[in-house]
Amino acid sequence: MRPARTVTTRTAVLKQKAKSGARPFYGFCYFEGALTKHPTEFPVLLKIHRLWAAGRSIHQINQELDKHNVKSREGKKWSWAAIRNIVQRFEQKILIIKNGGKYELR
Repeated sequence: MRPARTVTTRTAVLKQKAKSGARPFYGFCYFEGALTKHPTEFPVLLKIHRLWAAGRSIHQINQELDKHNVKSREGKKWSWAAIRNIVQRFEQKILIIKNGGKYELR
């Protein structure tokens, strides 16, 4: 007889990875074992979302962040690939940003 198959959500997987030391998505951190908004990264994530929602391309978002000297998580200039990864989470509805800075991870 087969064991029961377990279905997990992406959020459950993120919480599980936290225990193994993996980093959460940009804009988030773990505090006391719970996934929460990162105090300095989340406002940048909102800015990227606003620019993307306004129809800006990844290249234009990159230029805007560079123009305002906004650094990545590593303290460097943003790479095209890093911004693409964030935008893909928006497009695939893995991360949904709602009004007032509320969010939903799927």
